[in-house]
Formats: sequence, structure tokens, C-alpha cells
Amino acid sequence: MDGQPLSLVDSNTYLGVTISSDLRWQNNTSNIASKASRILNFVRRNVHGYSAEAKATAYTILVRPLLEFLSAAWDLHLAKDVHQLECVQRRAARFVMNDYRRTTSATNLLNQLEWSPLSVRRRNSCLVAFYKAVNNLSPVPVGQPRPCCHQTRSYDRLTFTPLTSRTDYYTYFGPSRK
Repeated sequence: MDGQPLSLVDSNTYLGVTISSDLRWQNNTSNIASKASRILNFVRRNVHGYSAEAKATAYTILVRPLLEFLSAAWDLHLAKDVHQLECVQRRAARFVMNDYRRTTSATNLLNQLEWSPLSVRRRNSCLVAFYKAVNNLSPVPVGQPRPCCHQTRSYDRLTFTPLTSRTDYYTYFGPSRK
């Protein structure tokens, strides 16, 4: 570029998302989890004496947006990546409820706080992004709906054929994988 050779890198962060050369999301997930953990630790140090509502608000405002930023583009499909991000939310639930006992279920704490799992929130984010694209509410073009090859009747005018791929690189990349 401009007479300078570009160097080959394994991954690069662009707009807060780490994109690797093999299109896997492990680096992005690790970066997000570590950044969210640092912010959660900051919140824990500074808000430890406050009410559960104040702690929950601090988590919702400062930490959860990091865990969900652009999740419609990088939604995870590997269980270890999903678990890595869910652990941050579970630690936050223990902090908010001030319950660090080993016998207490973090899932029960999440249910008491009425926090849905991050995987559900990411799925909803993907669906919202797809809805906006289909209804021309976003700058992302979807194209025209095509009839599915295995469908005998079409009751809905918006039937989309999912894109297929032989490799995980493209199967799980972007919102087309759902």
C-alpha cells in the first residue's frame, strides 16, 4: 500500500472486534472476556458497599455491553467460547447478590436477577439485525427471498434459503448461520 509491503498478521482488531486470519472467534472471545473481567473487577472494587440494584445497574451499564458488542456479527458456536463469556456474567451475578458460597447455584442467581443467558441475548440480537435487514431498516442488504428447494408449499412470501458451506469458517461466520 503506497509502496510499502503489508505485513502478514494472525489477527487484527477492527472496531473492537478481533478478526483472525482463519475466521475463528477464540481471540475475540478471549479479548472480550478479559476486558469485561477487568471492568467487572473495577465495578466490584468501587461499588461493593452499594445495594444489589446499584450493582446490577453498574453491571448492565458497564460490563454487559462489552459482552454483547456487535454480537450479531460474531455469535459463537463453540461451547468453550460460550462458556468463557457466560462465566463473566455468572461472576457478576454472584457479586450482585453478594453470594459466593460454593453451594449456591449461579444459574439460580441469574434466574432471581431475571438475567437471560448471553447466548439467548446474542440470538435475539441476530434476529433483530436480520429483521432490520429484511425490512430495509438497516444499510445491510439481504437480497430477494428465494423459495426453498425442499418446500412444496409457500405460505409465507419471505422464505429464505440458508447459505451452505463445507467448512466451519463460513458456516458460522456472520448472521447467515442461523
